[in-house]
Amino acid sequence: MQMGLYLFILLFAFMFSGMPIALGVGMAALMTAEFWGQIGFELIFQQYYQGVNSFALMAIPMFMLAGDLMCRVGLLDDIILLCKLLVGRLRGALAHINIVASAFFATMSGSAVADTAAIGGMLIPTMEKEGYDKEFAVAVTAASSIIGPIIPPSITMIVYGSIMSSVSTGALFAGGFIPGCLIAVGEMILVAYYSKKRNYPKETRRYTIKEANAVILKTLPAMMTPIIIVIAIFSGFCSATEAAIIANVWIIFASAVIYRNLTWKLFKDCVMNAMETAGAILLLNAAAKPLSYLIAMAQLPNLISTTVQTYISQQWVVLFVLNIVLLFLGCFMECTANVLIFAPIFAPLAASYGVDPLQFGVVFVTNVVCGICTPPFGPCLFLAASIADAPLERCMKAILPFCAVQIVVILLITYIPGLVTFVPKLVGLY
Repeated sequence: MQMGLYLFILLFAFMFSGMPIALGVGMAALMTAEFWGQIGFELIFQQYYQGVNSFALMAIPMFMLAGDLMCRVGLLDDIILLCKLLVGRLRGALAHINIVASAFFATMSGSAVADTAAIGGMLIPTMEKEGYDKEFAVAVTAASSIIGPIIPPSITMIVYGSIMSSVSTGALFAGGFIPGCLIAVGEMILVAYYSKKRNYPKETRRYTIKEANAVILKTLPAMMTPIIIVIAIFSGFCSATEAAIIANVWIIFASAVIYRNLTWKLFKDCVMNAMETAGAILLLNAAAKPLSYLIAMAQLPNLISTTVQTYISQQWVVLFVLNIVLLFLGCFMECTANVLIFAPIFAPLAASYGVDPLQFGVVFVTNVVCGICTPPFGPCLFLAASIADAPLERCMKAILPFCAVQIVVILLITYIPGLVTFVPKLVGLY
């Protein structure tokens, strides 16, 4: 107990001092081990190694590379063109296209920030030119970007699956499919309401059957990427890492042979960007492994479960409280850090109340990724606001209704387990 308190005092002291999270987590683990004296540094460094010694974690740089290549070689442009065909006739067309494009992009990248940068950079200026309010364009872009870490493949779910042995990454991917779609649909309903209220424009062009077929044929190479990833993972044909590699092979082939715009310099830049971004996540993953080990040594999960059960006996109350805590943490900490630090503590607590491990994993991830678009952390909100050059205060107000939609979906998947477990059971992953 005392070791656990000492560990978390050090951890939060380092984090609030402005120290990088990975360094703060690692320093807290090392100083706790040194202070207690019963745990050798050899064991701590072995845990560091175990934190990245995982085949599943290789999927992180692979999916980031796929997303970056999709943006740079023009495949994302084709996806937006297909979205125009699908939802362009709706009022507020560009806002709907923003959300649908985010859902498609989510099946290739799994990164919310990449989604905001790629789709926001293309659509926010266009939305402004067509009469959309700046803050509304920012809110739609930032809010729809959180679909990325929920719909498979999700970087956050890969990290969760790597540290929680009770549930597989493939099952988490499948479990996130319906929640991600529910958020997309809920946000589109909200967009439809505001578009009608503010008389936002819609596409006037009507596609003939011949033109629609031409668009589908033109965008087929781009759409093959999410199709390959989803089929490969859900069919059980291969792991998430192998699916990411197959997807990259297809993107390289399509950009070199079909689009003919892949250069060695472009490919090298994409690889370097993917490795730099993935390296930061993997460094945090390595630092969090000895932290998780020390948490288990201090028996904090058992202590917390026993204490909570003393005061709360009903499952629905515990889940409600956990949702509030996770939403709060998501507002102040990066989602990967939340997973690595708090999943080993809260998952056993939920399990002690009979909550399905897969359901809780998806609920946990959905909660913490919502913080990506909310202040004061909210990197996607800040990025979208900077793209639009819009006042952050007005953007914060504009995104609140979208946050309400996300909270409604969180409550649905919290109290209706079938929304999470249906797809994994259907495809035989759970």
